[in-house]
Amino acid sequence: MAGGGKEKAVVSGWSESAASSDVRGWREYAAGGGSAVVAITLTFPINKTMFRQQVYGIPAATAAGQLYREGALNLYRGLASPLCMRFLSSSVMFGSYSQYSRTLRDRARLAPLASKLGGAMLSGASEAMMMPLERVQVLMQDRKYHSKFK
Repeated sequence: MAGGGKEKAVVSGWSESAASSDVRGWREYAAGGGSAVVAITLTFPINKTMFRQQVYGIPAATAAGQLYREGALNLYRGLASPLCMRFLSSSVMFGSYSQYSRTLRDRARLAPLASKLGGAMLSGASEAMMMPLERVQVLMQDRKYHSKFK
């Protein structure tokens, strides 16, 4: 190192500190995806019961009894669609919020509140692209489609 000063390593055009903050940003993506997996897996039977109540106009006990009689495999039938949907959307929402707000704060030099508000709006817009998957979830929960979609 010339002149005895410390120089930051440059990797592919990024300084070492920028590269480490980029790696740190993936934690938020993983946290968002992990939270979605836990939330959907735990609440899916309840959501399916509520869906039956709304579609067929039956009490909760009747809907729960139907699901019980259909068995555990059908209880979690249709889980993949909301799981993928929420995994992707929560990952995008958590991760992009972190990256957008950090970029607005560090590069655009916005105040902390403004960078957080801007990050929230931009991450919400990014997450909105996941909406078509919700239709698949609804179809997979209705028992009249059990034989049509495997």
